[in-house]
Amino acid sequence: MLNVLFTIDTETHPINKNWQSDNLQQDMARDIEGMVDGRCVGLDYELEVLARNNLKASFMVESLFSAVPEVGTDPLKGIIHRIQKGNHDIQLHLHCEWIPYCPALSVPYRGYLQHYYSSSEQEQLIGFASERLQECGALRPIAFRAGGYSADEETMHALQRAGFKYDTSFNIDFPEKCKLAAPPSLGSPHKVFGVQEIAVAAFQDFPGHFRPAQICACSSSEMTRALEQAELCGWRHFVIVCHSFEMLSGRWQGKMRIRNEVVSRFEKLCTYLGRHQDRFRTIGFDDLDVLHDDHGDPPPAIKGSLLNTAARMSMQALNRIRSRAL
Repeated sequence: MLNVLFTIDTETHPINKNWQSDNLQQDMARDIEGMVDGRCVGLDYELEVLARNNLKASFMVESLFSAVPEVGTDPLKGIIHRIQKGNHDIQLHLHCEWIPYCPALSVPYRGYLQHYYSSSEQEQLIGFASERLQECGALRPIAFRAGGYSADEETMHALQRAGFKYDTSFNIDFPEKCKLAAPPSLGSPHKVFGVQEIAVAAFQDFPGHFRPAQICACSSSEMTRALEQAELCGWRHFVIVCHSFEMLSGRWQGKMRIRNEVVSRFEKLCTYLGRHQDRFRTIGFDDLDVLHDDHGDPPPAIKGSLLNTAARMSMQALNRIRSRAL
């Protein structure tokens, strides 16, 4: 049986220019609630679809925003409560963009990527963010993902000292941000300085190129084929990426719309996983025990179908044309 880690990065960004006087409410409505024209396709929607299909997810929750005085802890408490009510896993996500607005942090702002910071600074950031999660009701996190996948070796040292067991920051599609060395396989854990790296799944969609297993990046056919190929090739884990705002486009341009094609992908994937729980087991990092899983030959890379890739690229081109016409 293939273990599927359905990870959902749950985060908000201060895009609204009046976010401080607004107490981040507009940004939360967009990024967490996924609210557009009275329709919600964010956190509550995702929780409902997961529950309908009896699936478990790992919500990678960004917590630094709760240390901003204008925001406070109530929004994060509400997020954690809703996720816990669904019996899902809660782990740590961190975006360094919030550092300048957190007076309780002594780490100077060096930029938005985590690898801009020293090992000791990263340890402080991770520890501070972990405490914010726990103060708002979550259990102590044991897994981590850097914002923008921007981890490096110093991140792994910092995670080990902070007592984390797992990292899931490696994404083969982000070489300019992710500074971790490529693991032997994307389908099995790889120990780095005492921390198990469990990489984001990816498949070769055309020669020389890999596509990450992210809901907004892959068609339903590509994702289900990748899961089936991973099962066939003996992968131990398959990490899927989603976001609380995955179903939206135009967030930064102020021209938001719901991406109905991504909504459809999410629902089809959840339905597929729900119907095949004898083959694919959705688990949380809190269910993992991979201490003895790093032996033997690493499972091979997986390949997609050129036909599926061509169909997805054609649909993407059509959607871009439709977007420009709006």
